[in-house]
Amino acid sequence: MTNALDDGLELDICDSGYEDEVPEVMGSEAAYLQFRDEARAIPDGEVVVCRANVSVAYHNVKRGVDAVSHHRDVIARLPGIDAKRILELSELSLAVVYAAAIAARVGEVSTNDYRNYLSRVNAARRGLLHSLEACSAFGLVPKEEIAPIRKGTGPLDAAGDVVALVALFRKYEDVLANKTPVTPAFLQEASEVSTTLLRSLKPRGTPVGKTPRSPEQMADDRDRLWTLLVRGHRDLRRVAAFLFGDDAEEKVPLLQSRLRSAPKKHDVA
Repeated sequence: MTNALDDGLELDICDSGYEDEVPEVMGSEAAYLQFRDEARAIPDGEVVVCRANVSVAYHNVKRGVDAVSHHRDVIARLPGIDAKRILELSELSLAVVYAAAIAARVGEVSTNDYRNYLSRVNAARRGLLHSLEACSAFGLVPKEEIAPIRKGTGPLDAAGDVVALVALFRKYEDVLANKTPVTPAFLQEASEVSTTLLRSLKPRGTPVGKTPRSPEQMADDRDRLWTLLVRGHRDLRRVAAFLFGDDAEEKVPLLQSRLRSAPKKHDVA
């Protein structure tokens, strides 16, 4: 695994002449799933570790793709260039943003804590689900409210199920009082553990998905997707050099380039 931003890619460092404020980018789970399998097929020795500001990378990639997108016919005829990949680099960069966000959140919980939380969540899910299904058999809880919870697999789904199960117990707490072994204290603990696991597995502001994840896997996916992006952006800059000549740098900046601030105007006394 390559532990660097190679081939001239800039490090995520800005001098005083560059803007530090970069608009936050929300990644795309759909894009992550679109490119994930291809990224995982990259040989281990070719993977580039992502230590970049992925929001900066996204904005630079989008700027570059927008610049060349009006020349699709020309790009399609260039030797050694995958035109489809060039035009989908913005989506690929959103996949990187998504994976990086999840990897960062997962990193807030140690691997041992993660496994502990996941074990407790799975145990809570089994107990709560079996208890509610038994109650539904006696007509205490509508079956149609329980059935959807059984669908799906993976850590995110399990944590989301526990949140939903706790909500059902509290919704029907008067009906279920003294009819199950589930106590208010158990519900509180299940709620806290599942919420902690959810927060560690998904980036802020994104919906809960159905994709199983682990801390190690998400960091690896981030690096592999970043490697695909580095390769694609390299070809994007080759396309820009052909199309724009000396203006290529402005049209398609390096992945970690920052826009230079406009000079500040001073009032003349």
